[in-house]
Amino acid sequence: MAEAFAHRYHVPFSAHHNPVDINAINGWITQGAIDAAKAAPDGALRVLYVGSIFDNAQLQSLIEIAQAVAALAGSGRPIRFDLYSPLHLAERFRTRIEIAPAVRLHDTIADDARFFQTIAEADILVLPVNFDNDSVRLVRYSMPTKLPAYMASGTATLVYGPAGVAQVNMPASIAGDM
Repeated sequence: MAEAFAHRYHVPFSAHHNPVDINAINGWITQGAIDAAKAAPDGALRVLYVGSIFDNAQLQSLIEIAQAVAALAGSGRPIRFDLYSPLHLAERFRTRIEIAPAVRLHDTIADDARFFQTIAEADILVLPVNFDNDSVRLVRYSMPTKLPAYMASGTATLVYGPAGVAQVNMPASIAGDM
């Protein structure tokens, strides 16, 4: 957005993203628990999405990821996809998301310590954006507030979305600052 506004208004803009307290996060995340969770007996690769689900922002991309996980699980690969979203927003999408036992929709994580522990224990975090033009127009300049937390967790993030969207085309200079 800063680049677009600088171009539009011919003055410099700065982007400031949702800050996270690294010291607090490090206090909440217990490395021993993460190591134990990542070496869980079922050996399943844990894919995780945390956030709102809107049909005009990320629903279709989440469905496509759920389909990929379901196909992998169906072929015998140990994998699961957990989505944590406020159920008052996401419940209406449950039948489109929970298409296999390996894909589960849960209510949002309200406790900060549990939130950071959960994202740190995952193997892959998901940052999705729909590919349709309406969704791209809506979220083009948006930077999700979860992104700094995702990055601070140290967990790999799968960014799945179209070019031209801020969270997909994040400049390396910004990514390095988070």
